[in-house]
Amino acid sequence: MTGIHEALAIGIVSGVLSGFIASFLFHKFLHNLPPNIVIGKEIATYQYSENGQELTRYCFKFINRSKRDAFNLKMAIMIVVPERLLGGTLQKQILIEERTLPLLKRYNKKDQSASYAAVLELPKISKGIHEQVDLSSAADFFTCWNANQPTGFAKLLVTATDSYSGRTEVFSEEFGGFTASIKSGRFVCGNSFDIK
Repeated sequence: MTGIHEALAIGIVSGVLSGFIASFLFHKFLHNLPPNIVIGKEIATYQYSENGQELTRYCFKFINRSKRDAFNLKMAIMIVVPERLLGGTLQKQILIEERTLPLLKRYNKKDQSASYAAVLELPKISKGIHEQVDLSSAADFFTCWNANQPTGFAKLLVTATDSYSGRTEVFSEEFGGFTASIKSGRFVCGNSFDIK
């Protein structure tokens, strides 16, 4: 009888222990899942009229391609200018604008409203009759980028946190010269970076 009890006890202990280890490893795996934000490689630009004045809007698009929502998104648009110094090069960063977005839904190809994609526009869109449109950011963006050609480039940083694991990642995209990076038109809706 003692041999049966020992085998039973060993079986129970090893079963509990292996279940605990499997649960721990599964939790560790899920805890390390990063968000998956993809940034478009082109900037869409279009003309619009505001108070009888023709203005230009610059648009950046990014998509949450993970199977989980991303939250606490922070976006920063900057112009990076390499400066030669004795012994190396310094990357001078000129911040144009920062924005936040509380939530970007998970990718779902059946989502007709494409709530998994976001378009960041410069300048900000006026949301009401009494609000003023901030035109300085778009003017600064174009002027600053143009003044620092051919070495300067635009850069978009997006910081996002995975809704399940809580892991935060930083995503970036660099945009070279005007002709290669800027395309006239607007981004199409959905899981595409096409500009029409």
